[in-house]
Amino acid sequence: MDFIIAFIPAIGWGVMPILAHMTKASPWEQLTGTVIGAVLISLGLYIIHPASIALVPFVVSFIFGIFWTTGQLLHFYYFQKVDVSITIPVICSLQLIGTTLFATLILGEWITGYQNVTRFSGIDRGRVA
Repeated sequence: MDFIIAFIPAIGWGVMPILAHMTKASPWEQLTGTVIGAVLISLGLYIIHPASIALVPFVVSFIFGIFWTTGQLLHFYYFQKVDVSITIPVICSLQLIGTTLFATLILGEWITGYQNVTRFSGIDRGRVA
């Protein structure tokens, strides 16, 4: 069950840009729909797996939610300016590279020099036409 729950965000984020582009709604309407969907899924998961909510994590999550909302609004805005087929590869590659660099530089997952050289060389350096 945990494996299936882990794929919900991947499926949602993968399908969302395509649906957003197809609806031809304004960026604010798309953002509202995304937020409502996220809240409904969160409440559903909270009912299945209740968690304690402390003040500090709640405030930090709220602040990061503001950043997420801003980024998502810009995301929807630029989906109207540039085709989805062009933006999705760029977004995915930036997420993969960013996650890899964060795990390496901040979390210190790669310790030895050999690990750094071999794994950094594996990061996709392809160009988007």
